[in-house]
Amino acid sequence: MKIKDEILGKEVIDESGVTIGKIKELDLDFILNALKTMEIKDQGISGKFGWGEKKVLPFHLVKKIGDKIMIKGHI
Repeated sequence: MKIKDEILGKEVIDESGVTIGKIKELDLDFILNALKTMEIKDQGISGKFGWGEKKVLPFHLVKKIGDKIMIKGHI
């Protein structure tokens, strides 16, 4: 799916510009043809070793998609 290829790996920031992480995986609803959730990979040193906290956010939190993905609010 083209949209999945474009979103995976993008950096996610909150409204204040704080980096949350990068998109690791997307949960797609093929019946509704919609994105449901996105799994965020922690960008810190713990994330590089697989120790980071797994964050799964509903896609309705996305405010803007560009070079980075901005989410509503703060995580």
